[in-house]
Amino acid sequence: MWEITRDWIGYFKDGKYIESHGEAPHKSVQSRDFDDAKAKTVPHYPFKIYDADGNLYYEGWSDDCTSEKAFDPLEDYGKPNAGAIEIRYLNEETGAWEVL
Repeated sequence: MWEITRDWIGYFKDGKYIESHGEAPHKSVQSRDFDDAKAKTVPHYPFKIYDADGNLYYEGWSDDCTSEKAFDPLEDYGKPNAGAIEIRYLNEETGAWEVL
C-alpha cells in the first residue's frame, strides 16, 4: 500500500497548467489496495520519486521499503504518469535517501 503526499511537477486543470511547489496532489493518489483504516496501522516508509535528470517529481509513503512491492509507487504511478525512473527511500538510521 502506498500514497503520494506531495506533487512537485504540477498538473493541468481546465486547460491551464498549474505549477506545483510540493503541495498535496490536487486529487488523491493511492495504490489500488489502499485502505484508510489499515493505513493508520501499517509502517510508513517515506519515498521520493525522480526523473532521469534527478528532478524530484513526487513524495509519499509506502508500507514496504525492502521487497519488490517497494517499487510499486514508481511502477504504478511515477513511470506511467510522468516518466519517472527512480525511487529513493529514507534510511532512518543514516538520514540519507537511498536508491532502491
